[in-house]
Amino acid sequence: MRRFASLVAALAFVAQSVTLGMLAEGREAQRWRRAAIAVFVLGLVFFGWSWLTPFVDATWLNRSVILMLVVFGLTAVYATLLKNANIRFPDWTSAARSCVPWLLGAGILALFFCLGTEIWSQLDFGIVFINPLALVTIGAALLASVIACVIFAVSPNHDPLALSERGRMRYVYVAEVMLALLFLHVRLTMPWLFTGFIERFWPLVVMSIAFLGVVTSEALRRRKLLVLAQPLARSGAFLPLLPLLGFWIASSEVDFSVLLFIVGGLYGLLSVLRRSFGFGLLAAVAGNGGLWYMFQRTADYGFFQ
Repeated sequence: MRRFASLVAALAFVAQSVTLGMLAEGREAQRWRRAAIAVFVLGLVFFGWSWLTPFVDATWLNRSVILMLVVFGLTAVYATLLKNANIRFPDWTSAARSCVPWLLGAGILALFFCLGTEIWSQLDFGIVFINPLALVTIGAALLASVIACVIFAVSPNHDPLALSERGRMRYVYVAEVMLALLFLHVRLTMPWLFTGFIERFWPLVVMSIAFLGVVTSEALRRRKLLVLAQPLARSGAFLPLLPLLGFWIASSEVDFSVLLFIVGGLYGLLSVLRRSFGFGLLAAVAGNGGLWYMFQRTADYGFFQ
């Protein structure tokens, strides 16, 4: 009975958005439209929360998952219908565009709350206590965010913020961050997936990703898709810093000299593709570093000798 009352109350809240929309006239029309959209979103969030049982699964973690799902889902629907809606309902489309940053901000806060809760649970208990449905929902939302950001970057017609081409490159960086957060989510909730080869040779896995990013960026650059190519190239150039710095923090079975040689190879490839003296210099430094480190550990042939 309590759940039914909560559902009815949430639907009544959603219905208020229609009332506010009907008041959208005159000079204050845009404000009324934005208010109607805000009430509609809140009503959907309350509707999702009403399915939770108090003192059982109505935790703030589950609430944040529902909030994130509603916000990201509405943003995806808005981006999908943006082109047609801009033609048929330009006033409402303009009002919705001004609400999108707030929606995305709320979704990102909910996402970080979920991941923060997982990190806290891992540090305190050594295991993450999370409902399997919430686990899958967070992972699916992160994966969908990655795909959506790439679509927003490539297609101006689906960009909810109407950014320039240079501005749409930021979507690619956001997609990379979301991909990293997806990795963190899986690592925290399913640590058994990261045993064996990945645990012992993780620097090689990271460098493989860096090489893949560089090669992919070059292929995209030749296809004139600079909005994707430039962010991937920059990320691929900085990614080797992760295993170099992490080598002294997280143990692995990869020899540091071998790692430096691989990093030198990556920067050598970049120097050839970009005709860059700077990347060539970095390749030389990394290669010499690997050689010196190898000599330092050679019996009767130390560095100073």
